[in-house]
Amino acid sequence: MLGRSWAGCPYEGYCRASTEALCVLTVDGRFQFASSAWEAVSGRKLDALLGQSLTDLVPENERAIASAALAAVRAGEASSADHRVVGPDRSVRWCAGCRRARSMTAASSRLPAT
Repeated sequence: MLGRSWAGCPYEGYCRASTEALCVLTVDGRFQFASSAWEAVSGRKLDALLGQSLTDLVPENERAIASAALAAVRAGEASSADHRVVGPDRSVRWCAGCRRARSMTAASSRLPAT
């Protein structure tokens, strides 16, 4: 179920308390849960992020790298790829890439905007 409800998220307490931009993605790379810090990173409200593909936020010329990192995570491999996120206003921010964690959980950390 996509939505603001954290019901069923094993990392609910950690994600809610975190000031980092943490997210849980579906198997196909769509936001299922996201911490409120993602609003600052992406320039979008959480409601707009949920259900959206993470790679859709990445500049077109970097999507293959982000997609490969997500595919590696899905395969259970340790993977990381830093990438940029483009906001609705076309501003660009750097994010630390997805990291392998239990049950296809991906987490990104806020880094300074460029």
